[in-house]
Amino acid sequence: MNEEIKKGMDEEVNAKREQVGFKIHHLEKQKEVQMDEEKKTVGFSDLKAVSAQLKDEPRNRAERRHPDLSALLKEMPPFVARNHPRFKEWTGYSGRTMANLDCLQMTDNIKKIMLGNTVAYERESLIPWLEQRSRVLSA
Repeated sequence: MNEEIKKGMDEEVNAKREQVGFKIHHLEKQKEVQMDEEKKTVGFSDLKAVSAQLKDEPRNRAERRHPDLSALLKEMPPFVARNHPRFKEWTGYSGRTMANLDCLQMTDNIKKIMLGNTVAYERESLIPWLEQRSRVLSA
């Protein structure tokens, strides 16, 4: 009797597997058809427009436009501690991220001092570093 139950259960499991396999196959086919239709809708004029936009974009980092963050010189104190309440607002980086960048030696251009147990960055070297790491997205 146990063998009959096992056999019945195996048949049910196999039937379910076939149903699931068919559903997956059907969904894959639908995706392929959708992708083919999307490829057909892109015309040559669309490709020309995209390539024209790409020609205007700078090819390398040196050609990218960087924002002018000199307004921060008036707002920031001479030395800005990582744990300053407005640090993330001014820089866009959290204090912990800056600690990680320090550890990876990616902030070597910034002058740092220790204020008690906290690292503080010199304002005059921090702002050019921020400008270098950021870029203007739209004109």
